[in-house]
Amino acid sequence: MISDNLLEDLAKLEHQQWQKWAQHAIQEGSVPDHIKSRWSKYFVPYSDLDDNIKELDREYARQILVIFEKYKNSEIKKIRYLK
Repeated sequence: MISDNLLEDLAKLEHQQWQKWAQHAIQEGSVPDHIKSRWSKYFVPYSDLDDNIKELDREYARQILVIFEKYKNSEIKKIRYLK
């Protein structure tokens, strides 16, 4: 079983990654106005999101945890420092 804190930390990271990607896509001009409008309400800190939106980030966090579980006895043990 995973801790709620780990899941929330990974979900927060997922949200931050999405924000950077989405803002970059908007700056590049590749996002239609109606999508920009929809996305703009999610350009807030993870803690300010509604729980149903946080759950979308948690879904990706759970996928990361599945990958970690798959490699827990091999590659992950080789990682010493994360920058």
